[in-house]
Parts: sequence; structure tokens; C-alpha cells
Amino acid sequence: MERALQEYDARRVGRARRIALESRLYARVAQWRNPLVVPLRNFLVSSIPERLLDRQLDAVLDVSFDPIRTAA
Repeated sequence: MERALQEYDARRVGRARRIALESRLYARVAQWRNPLVVPLRNFLVSSIPERLLDRQLDAVLDVSFDPIRTAA
């Protein structure tokens, strides 16, 4: 059981780290207040193709870990 938990944790940590880093980046960009940059940011965000947004969301929601096998 201990090995299974260690393997699960190893898989989870990398994924969680990536999601947290991306989230921090998006939060920083969302909080920009420079009046010269905000319209450009808004335009760029509104121009992101829906399929790209869907792919990003799928990557966050897809938790299809293979079963962890332990020695009996």
C-alpha cells in the first residue's frame, strides 16, 4: 500500500505543480492595470480559439491515471 501511495503522489505532484504555475501566471495577467496594456490583453484573451481553451480544460480535468499495481 505504501508503494502505491508513493507512486500516486509522484504522479499527482507534477500535475498539480503545472496547474498551479499556470494559474499564477493567468492571475497575474488578469490583474494588470496599465491602461496601455489592458486593452491588448483583453483583445488577446478574447481572440483565443475555443478549441484551445477546451484543450486546456481537458488537460486539467483529465485524471486518467493508470491503475497502480502493488505486489500482493
